[in-house]
Amino acid sequence: MTPRPFVVSQRLLASALLRPGQLWSSLSPHRRYPGGPRKKALLIAINYSRAQNPNDRLSGLQQEMEKLKALLLKQYGYIESAIVVMSDEDGIDPQLSPTRENILREIERLYEDQEPGDQYLFYFAGHSCQKDTDDKKEEDGRNELIMPVESYPPDGPVDTEKAIVDDVLKELLVDRLDAKSRLTVGLLFLLLERGY
Repeated sequence: MTPRPFVVSQRLLASALLRPGQLWSSLSPHRRYPGGPRKKALLIAINYSRAQNPNDRLSGLQQEMEKLKALLLKQYGYIESAIVVMSDEDGIDPQLSPTRENILREIERLYEDQEPGDQYLFYFAGHSCQKDTDDKKEEDGRNELIMPVESYPPDGPVDTEKAIVDDVLKELLVDRLDAKSRLTVGLLFLLLERGY
């Protein structure tokens, strides 16, 4: 049986960031002891600051992600080296720019050396959209997509071909998860209704 991820709603995530005393029960508040579960996190925040259309640009997502990172370090016993941060801020290592290729690579790396009982957190803050599909597995006839930074180029329209489809995320994040490990997913995004 495939384990189900715990998905954190925007409201719950905002509550957790504002009131650290009322945090997610799915994240163990105990510090890691030798032989205990490893805790790893992949945190992605994209402002699309170079998007051609100013209305597509977001703000404040990196700051919210930094609050979450501080919370994981202070309250939940994560260690700095086990948290990967991807953003489109100036000066970031190009390998950590939230492009499609880089995001998929870092998701693959998240589960390197996976052991039963490990705890994982995947957090994405940015744009998402839906796109029509003939796939019969999609009850609503639409795929859900998260939009990497290059989906919003500085010199052209939104490019959904660069997006990451929900089926790919399920395959990489859920299907590869050991039955005794735990995955928490936090999604904070703006859903675009443009009829892609």
